[in-house]
Amino acid sequence: MDTRVRKKIKTMPVAAINNENEIAEIKVVLDTYAEGYNKKDIDILMSSISPEYSKGGETYSDLKKRMDSIFIDNRQIEFKLQDVKVKFTNTGAIATANYESIINDFSGVITFNLSKSTGFWKITSIDS
Repeated sequence: MDTRVRKKIKTMPVAAINNENEIAEIKVVLDTYAEGYNKKDIDILMSSISPEYSKGGETYSDLKKRMDSIFIDNRQIEFKLQDVKVKFTNTGAIATANYESIINDFSGVITFNLSKSTGFWKITSIDS
């Protein structure tokens, strides 16, 4: 191969490619969560949540009941995530995003803690 051509070819480090793939997978999980929320489809929403979900004593089944109630009590739900940023930790990942919800006109920053303990990224807690 001509050395002039070889110098122009840049390779991306494997770790950077892996991180980009992991970030893309995490964004799919968050998109699934938002899709379930917007469609008021508890099965879609809960498919993004880890069975080990826990936040302030709330478990996976508690979250499912709470979300069911929200879906029943609200005719229209609109939930948007923007500017998702992902940071990896020793135990998983933390994704932060700006969000808007027409329920009670909420907006702000939401934080998702995620793990890949089941082989797939899942949300383990949510803070807003």
